[in-house]
Parts: sequence; structure tokens; C-alpha cells
Amino acid sequence: MAAYAQYLGIDLRQGHRLHEEANCRIEVLQQQVAELHDELGSGFISGIRPHFDKRKVRVFDSYWNWAREDALALVYEAAAASLSSSGLAEGQTEVVVDQSRVLALANRADDRLIKLVTALACTGNARARRLACHLKDQCIAARDKAPVYRETATAQPLFAQYLETISSSGSSSKHPPLVHLRSKNEWHAWEYCERKSSTYYACLQEAVAPGVSFAGRTVLISGCSKGSIGTKVLQRLLSGGARVVATTSSYQSRETLLFYEALYKQHGARGSELVVVPFNQGSAQDVRALVDYVYGARGWYLDYVLPFAAMSDYGTDVSSLGPESELSTRVMLTNVLRLLGEVRRRNQGCAHVSRPATLAVLPLSPNHGVFGNDGMYGEAKAALETVFNRWESEAWHPHLAIAGAVIGWTRGTGLMAANDAVAPAMEIEGARTFSADEMAANVVALMHQRIVDLAQTGPVWADLNGGLQRIGDIGKVVADARQTVRDNAKVARAIASGYGADMAVASGHALAALHTDYMVEPLFNPPTFFPDATHRIQQQQNLNGMVNLDKVVVITGYGEVGPYGNAETRWEMEAFGEFSLEGCVELAWVMGLIKHSGGAWVDAQSGMLVED
Repeated sequence: MAAYAQYLGIDLRQGHRLHEEANCRIEVLQQQVAELHDELGSGFISGIRPHFDKRKVRVFDSYWNWAREDALALVYEAAAASLSSSGLAEGQTEVVVDQSRVLALANRADDRLIKLVTALACTGNARARRLACHLKDQCIAARDKAPVYRETATAQPLFAQYLETISSSGSSSKHPPLVHLRSKNEWHAWEYCERKSSTYYACLQEAVAPGVSFAGRTVLISGCSKGSIGTKVLQRLLSGGARVVATTSSYQSRETLLFYEALYKQHGARGSELVVVPFNQGSAQDVRALVDYVYGARGWYLDYVLPFAAMSDYGTDVSSLGPESELSTRVMLTNVLRLLGEVRRRNQGCAHVSRPATLAVLPLSPNHGVFGNDGMYGEAKAALETVFNRWESEAWHPHLAIAGAVIGWTRGTGLMAANDAVAPAMEIEGARTFSADEMAANVVALMHQRIVDLAQTGPVWADLNGGLQRIGDIGKVVADARQTVRDNAKVARAIASGYGADMAVASGHALAALHTDYMVEPLFNPPTFFPDATHRIQQQQNLNGMVNLDKVVVITGYGEVGPYGNAETRWEMEAFGEFSLEGCVELAWVMGLIKHSGGAWVDAQSGMLVED
């Protein structure tokens, strides 16, 4: 056979050689993967996987349909309330209507909607007809005007008071206002600029009257989770008629898409469009694919970019930096710069530069490590400030403009919700904390055309931190405030316990239980089952030399996996018909829905804290 093969020029070992070469390449690749895994960790590798898929894009643009539903709902609610005494207060002759709903309806006005409310004005009871006539007048007045984002009449007094507060210097006149704009001085340091700040306050004032329109503008925004600043900004943009591309890292969740649908249903104005795309800001592939989709498949030119996606890394200090810390740096710094670079590249490829440069509103932070134990958050935010210098040194104009917003203490958001209890201590020290709506109004004011014009000639630094820089040792203030909260809780428990003891002596234990057994949600307390195997190991020593260990099968452990998880969680369901708190947490952890990070349970996808 070998002689015939040699005569015919056939290598009989060619297949073996190819197999050996393939095995060598596989070994090299496996070694490289193992090295990457050891160096970066599984959390980092899984965190940079791309999510973008243009086949999964969801588009919401049927504002006209929701306008008709809202008009019918408003009129029918008024008709029902007029027939019920519960719908009207004492001495009230008209049904009170939420002005935000009236404004939203006027922002969607077209000929078909006006025809509908005209028909409604001819039917129903008197109050419903009067409301329909009012809606008709509002829609006719707004039909030929661009939709606007405007604070409603009920919120105007509060918003006016808010404007007065943030534009003042607080208790000390030596400090700049709590919210202001800065400009570079002759020493290239950023300092308070009265002229620019006055322009900014005027932009904020326009949110009350006559309103701000974003009709015809295109916005790319990330970080729009429920209750976040990004979501509040998105609401205002849709109310102003903008076309918005919103990214989400939890696209696979049905609740996420329902959330965006409800958001557009409530705030989408005439001409507005909400495009929801799956996106992972930790993935460089997703960054390139997203920008190519916006400029290519959609054919849009971006007027604004708001990369507000962030990652929390609570409980991580300098000695425990891990894969999540490196991933958070990539999400909040590296890929933000990469996103700006892709937008600049696309804008350079346009044949014209007649439009203003794309304004990138960057979320900066006063937290440059002053809180501590938050991973690489402070480092990422501090490094992002170099963009102000890059704009000049790398000649980004006329393709990209920069507005940096130093976001202050914002209550109730995913990153700051755990600190809400100590927010009053910040205000006692002279700082100003913000709600998500207030901070969103501050950010949207930076997207006003006057600020866009300012940013064409140089970066805009917006100090929105509410005077946190006035607090000397903010870390100590926060720690002391937390300790005060714990001490107050301890005192309250002692008072309740003493009150219960007094009640037990005076009225008996049964009555005392009614006043002392408060409904307190328990915390996760994982059971530990470690059998004492010491005596078993001692017994095994008697078998030395009696068996051939090379032929013994050793079972080091066993487990059970089923519809109810493992054996412990299955037993809970069989015995009690429901999971305990510990069973729920364990099953959620096994399924990969949550993970333990920094001493607390967090959502595996978003990284947000999950309460026990």
C-alpha cells in the first residue's frame, strides 16, 4: 500500500497531519481563552458580548392612535364623573382635568383628531360636551404649531420656585449659584460664567412658557431604565416631537418593551418616533453597529447623543477590584469615547456641514472617589472630563460639540436609591439634592438651541451638582448620616420594645402583640448544611492497604436539578406549597437572574440593587 501510494504521489498520513495541526490550533486557542478568562474573569467576558440585532428593533410611531384613545377617555371620564357625586368635590361644578393630558392631546392634534372631538362635543351630558369643546379649541390652536415640551399649569409654581432656588447662591453669596454654567478663564481653568448662566436660566424658563420644541430633531440616548434620569429626559423629548433611538440592555424582557410602549403612549407627540434597540454599551461591536444602523438603515443625522448608561459597583474598594470594575470603566468611559468617535466619523462622511455639529451631552459627576467603595466609577467620570481638551486638540469641530453635565445628587435613581436616607444630611450641609424630574429638566435645557449655538464655538461645562463641592469631607458626612440613621432606628426599636412591655403588663400579652408585632419584611438568611465528617474520615483510615485506589470510583458530590431548582427548593414547594424568602433568592441565583456583588444582591442584567 505504501509503495502504491508513493508511486501515485499520495500522502497516506495527510489526514493525520491535518488532524494533528487542528489539534495544535485548538490547544493554542484554548490556552488563549484560558489566559483571557484568568486575566479578565468570566464577568467581563460575558459583559462585552454584543446584543445589537437590527431584526429586533421596535418602532413606536402611532401617536395618532393613542391621541384618539386619550380623547375618548378624557370625555368619557368627565361624563362618568358628572354622574357620580364622588367625581366632584363639594361646591365643584366642573370636572377637573389633568392639564398634562390636555397638553399631550394638543401636541398630537391633526384634522382627524379635531373631527373626533368635534363629534364628541355634540353628544353626552353638558359637562362632557364642554370638555370636548375645550379640547377642540386646544387642538385647533396647536394644529399648525410644532409640538412642545412644557411644564403643566399645576407644576408651574413649583418649577418657578425651583428656578429661583438653583439660580441663587444659597446661604452664602461668595459661592456661585447651585446650578450654573462655566467657561475657561485665561489660565485655562473652568469658572462660573454669569453670561452663559443667564442664557441657561432663560432656557429653563422656556420650559414653563411658551415651551421647547424638538420637532425634526434626532436623539440617541442610552441608560433609560425605569425611574432613571434618562427616562425622564426621554419623556420630555417625545413630548417635544423628537425622533429618539433608545437603547436597552434588557431587550429580552417583555416588561421592558411594555414599559417603552406605555411611555410612548403617554408622551409621544405629533411627528415623534421612538426606536428601541437591543444594545450593550460594554461591546465595541454594538457601538459600531448602532451608529451604522442610525446613519445607514434609518438614514438619520444625529442632532444629540446622550450616553447615560452606567454601572454600579457598590462595595468594591481598591483591594477588591474585579471584572465588574473593568467592565464599568469600559461602559462609562472607553465605549463612550468610542461612540463619540463613530458619530464623528459618520458626520465627517456627510457631503455637507450645513447642520450644527452633533451635541454630545456627557454625564459627568462630582464623585471623583470622595465616597469610596464604588469601584472605578469616580475614575471613569474624572477621565471623561478630558473630552473638553480633546475637542480642541483633535479638532472635533464642526462635526461634534460637547456639553458636560456634572450630575448632582439625584434621589430615587438606580445608582442613588440606596443613599436616599442620607439625602437630608446633604441639604443640611448646604447642598441641593434633586429629584429625577428636576435633573432631567436641567439636562433638557442643555439641548436648547441657544446652548447648542454656544457649544459650536467651544465645550459647555454645566455644573448641575447643587453645591456638593461646598461640603468639605463629603465621605465623612455620608458616613455620619448613615450612622445617625442606624442609631435612630435602634432608638425606635428600643422605644417600641419598651412600649410593648408596658402594654403587656397593663393589658396582657395578646393586646400588646397588636401594638408591637409590626409587619417587618425579613432579610435573606441562607441556611448552611455542612455535615460533620470527622468521624467518617477516621473510619476510612482503617481501609488503608485493603483496596486498590486506582480502581475505586469516588463520588465527591451529587446534586439535583429540576423545575423547582435543587432538592431544598423542591422540598419547600412540596411541603409548604410556596417558596420561602431563602428559596426564592436561591432559585433566582441558580437561574442567573441575580448575583451577589459588594455585599448585596443585584440584578444580573442591569446591576441595580435588588431588595430582599
